[in-house]
Amino acid sequence: MKRHIVCLGDSNTHGYCADPADCADGSLRRFNESERWTCRLQAALGEDFLVLEEGLPGRTTVFDDPVEESLSALPYLYPCLMSHAPVSLLVVMLGTNDTKERLGANACAIGKGLRRLVRKAQSIDCWAGGQPNLLIVAPPAIGKGVERSPVAQEMGLGCVEKSLRLPGQFRAVAAETRCHFLDANALGIGMVHQHFKLVHNFTVLQNIVLGMETVSRGFLKMDNARKKVVELSERYGLYIDPDALIQDITVGMQQRVEILKMLYRDNEIMIFDEPTAVLTPQEIDELMEIMGSLVAEGKSILFITHKLDEIKAVADRCSVLRRGKYIGTVDVASITKEEMSEMMVGRKVSLSVEKTPAAPGRTVLEAEHVSVKSHMEGHTKLVVNDVSFQVRSGEIVCIAGIDGNGQTELVHAITGLGETAGGRILINGRDVTKKSIRARNTHGLSHIPEDRHKHGLVLDYNLAYNLVLQQYFEPGFQHWGFLKNEEIYKYADKLIEDFDIRSGEGADTITRSMSGGNQQKAIVAREISRDHDILLAVQPTRGLDVGAIEYIHRELVKQRDAGTAILLISLELDEVMNLSDRILVMFEGTIVADLNPGEVTVQELGLYMAGSKRQEPKGKAGERP
Repeated sequence: MKRHIVCLGDSNTHGYCADPADCADGSLRRFNESERWTCRLQAALGEDFLVLEEGLPGRTTVFDDPVEESLSALPYLYPCLMSHAPVSLLVVMLGTNDTKERLGANACAIGKGLRRLVRKAQSIDCWAGGQPNLLIVAPPAIGKGVERSPVAQEMGLGCVEKSLRLPGQFRAVAAETRCHFLDANALGIGMVHQHFKLVHNFTVLQNIVLGMETVSRGFLKMDNARKKVVELSERYGLYIDPDALIQDITVGMQQRVEILKMLYRDNEIMIFDEPTAVLTPQEIDELMEIMGSLVAEGKSILFITHKLDEIKAVADRCSVLRRGKYIGTVDVASITKEEMSEMMVGRKVSLSVEKTPAAPGRTVLEAEHVSVKSHMEGHTKLVVNDVSFQVRSGEIVCIAGIDGNGQTELVHAITGLGETAGGRILINGRDVTKKSIRARNTHGLSHIPEDRHKHGLVLDYNLAYNLVLQQYFEPGFQHWGFLKNEEIYKYADKLIEDFDIRSGEGADTITRSMSGGNQQKAIVAREISRDHDILLAVQPTRGLDVGAIEYIHRELVKQRDAGTAILLISLELDEVMNLSDRILVMFEGTIVADLNPGEVTVQELGLYMAGSKRQEPKGKAGERP
């Protein structure tokens, strides 16, 4: 029998995600199996162990919540442990919710509550070998930033101060009850999230010290903090303006701020999660140099990425996870990119896109002087400003640019998800500017959206219904308003087989339960299989492994060769360079260049994306000479 490790905790163990932008599966508000620490622990320990996730948002140690019921761990402890017996180790990570104002418990009382919980666990006859074995984890302290967060009222007053005192209380409990103890606050771990955690209307300095402010008589003391931040920035070559507003600096500079946040807290272990996703090539090179200097200073870096070139550039060792399982760790210097990709996918993968030169035909999509206003209340600035271009049949045109330069708003204008402030959108010569989304979809437009949960799928529908979302009203799938379920399922089964969509219950699978990669495959299958003249593909390979990326790239090229016009919007420069027949660069809402990928370097493309270089106007982008 495997050794059972029971992880009893709150939202930190459940994997609750307050911000959908932070987790791969977006609106589910829960980190998936490749992200949750319990699942990663399982992958690290291997097949001899079974890590059992017993996390519940809001759970306390022993306190009854007057607002929500059944959140105390005490009455749940016996059935929990007995159902997982024999238990080799119980990991207890609780205490954060105990600090809520409405519970009325100070740090000392929370410590006593934990002691009671531990004694109860030790008395239960569930232990492998007969001896209780517990690890008490003091959870990360609550930062001052909670006072300005959406959960401020939920937590109430005093939670920050109480959470700071918990490690001492928990350490004493562990010593008294002869349990193992780990203080998550003392591990010196910092993280740069893929989506930065910055307050945009705060200065650089304010963001760095947020949660670690020095206060005297109610006033912030920033002099010493400023001195330390300036010293750190000079020491590591992270030159920043401490008084600049976050909203006024580049994405690359924002990332420097995130790194300085870690250094300011004296973190020795630094986690970088997909840090290059929104950077220009020049900023990526700078980041690689910074990471090298941090390592030279003795820092340890955990670099999470799917980009093989970056792994080869900076990593010493690489651990590969596939479908939530640990595959192996390799020495980067002694392995090729092809071998790493095979480990990641489980088969040989072609890392290059094979395609013949494009043979563009008639104009399918045309944007004429399109402008879009900001959707933010009170903002009158045009986020898309007088953009004109054409996409012809049999070509892939890519719009490249740093995220936030108007690409999303332009896509919404083309697809009908947003309104235009001026100009026209034409599909096959027909003006669709004021037409509905359905009208555009039924007159030649297919759309792989950027946000697969918000705009691509109905998560609580099954896979079959999601695969006919754009077609259910057609005669083949309905008669007099009644759905032809047999035809729908037959069509869905074909797409599942053709596009290798993996789902537990086939066409009956609820889409929410599928992995992000297979959800993306479902959207691609649906949009490619429809009758269309223009395919708008926005970040089509987001969150996919190299095998799935290879497959989608091949499908896009196949569509192009069949005469489809393809407009690709991507932040992945390798994808831009390998797939595109033409590249349109967007900067601050305008087209600043129309480039041939065979005649431009990645570095030059980066200069256009950063606004450091502009092409002289030469007529309408994409127009025949």
